Amino acid sequence: MKHARGTYQPCRNSPAEPRGTPGVPDPPRGLDARERSEWAALGARLAAMGVLQKEQVEVLELLVRTKVRYLRLAAKVRDMGEVLTNAKGELYRNPHAIAMEKAEVEYRRLVIEFGLTPAAATRVRAAAEKQEEGNTPARRFFSLVTGDRREGTGS
Repeated sequence: MKHARGTYQPCRNSPAEPRGTPGVPDPPRGLDARERSEWAALGARLAAMGVLQKEQVEVLELLVRTKVRYLRLAAKVRDMGEVLTNAKGELYRNPHAIAMEKAEVEYRRLVIEFGLTPAAATRVRAAAEKQEEGNTPARRFFSLVTGDRREGTGS
């Protein structure tokens, strides 16, 4: 994940760090039709971006369930209204609106983790775009300037 976020530093990471298999994990049991549809759509999108691994089934499930919960609550709020009236004519906030806001906050947090917002996308590096370790543009430039032709310098 550190590679994907662009925060990887070799001195702070173990070569024995677990690595995942890129791709969309199999959906867990218990997803309804709408959740399965979102699983396929979000999974394909995240896999194409290079930020999803088959071992990340739990976090993708959280993302999918949170998105679907938000969409369902938003539909209820659209239908019922954000402010309701009780039997005495007093106004009160729709409880679905409160739950919708909580789901929205959680969904936003999760999409940021995967780099799905414009600002977060600048911090996430897709696996397909990663440079070989030690083969950075700066290293290649300085190897050209200094004439250094050692292996791994990109020359």
